[in-house]
Amino acid sequence: MLAAEWGLGMDFARPVEAVVPGARGRVLAVLAETEVPPSSLFRLVPEHVAAGPVLALARVRSTTMAERGRIAAELPIPPLSAIVFGSFARGEAVAGSDIDTVLVRPSEISDSDDRWATTVEEWSTRVSRLTGNPVEVLETGPDEIAVRLATAEGVWEDIHRDGIVVHGLSIDRLASVDA
Repeated sequence: MLAAEWGLGMDFARPVEAVVPGARGRVLAVLAETEVPPSSLFRLVPEHVAAGPVLALARVRSTTMAERGRIAAELPIPPLSAIVFGSFARGEAVAGSDIDTVLVRPSEISDSDDRWATTVEEWSTRVSRLTGNPVEVLETGPDEIAVRLATAEGVWEDIHRDGIVVHGLSIDRLASVDA
């Protein structure tokens, strides 16, 4: 059973708080506190046994981006491009956020190819297991990109403005060449 089915999605905007609720959770044991009225300053103690996990949580967004790129490269039919957009790309994703991704199929693969459908399903399953968040895939062919961007309708404007390429070609490169 997937973590997403249990409602256990990752809060990428506040990853440490997702694991340790409250500002003074036990995770603060890896920090040295200094009182500077009216505030407190904290400094990471790198030698502490929990420093590694705390740093890993702080880097969860970039780590999952890299993993998505690796997953795309390993697919039976690797996409020409995998572009994350929406709240995750903007750094605003919370526990219930879905992971919006454009997958651009190779030009020799039709949108009705069963192998491509299987590839898209594998992508969705693996990325959902990676984070616990639901995955939404917008799939398209390379010959459709320029037209979609020219219309600059809602979602494609967002993809062009906020999209983060995790694998393959950029959206501008796809729009300018016959991939």
